[in-house]
Amino acid sequence: MRTLNPDELARLAKSDRQLKVSALVVVVMMFAVLGVAVASGAPQLAGLSGPLGIGVAAMMLGPHRRLVEELGLTRREAKRVLREQRRRQRASAGN
Repeated sequence: MRTLNPDELARLAKSDRQLKVSALVVVVMMFAVLGVAVASGAPQLAGLSGPLGIGVAAMMLGPHRRLVEELGLTRREAKRVLREQRRRQRASAGN
């Protein structure tokens, strides 16, 4: 696994944070749309929520995957780097 400089690490952490926030917003919106569809008696709209969710998730993952590839990491390595960064931040916050 290659070592990231502080700028690359910050870019990876920012991308991961943006991905998590985007995922949360999409999940909330999907539940809202699903709730409105069911309440309005339009079950065919509810059936579209799965494929729509998959499509939106694929679009959200694109920029993050490109950054991981640009940094020369695998997804597993990127997760490990982010996990280690969180551990370091928790350790420094606890002292």
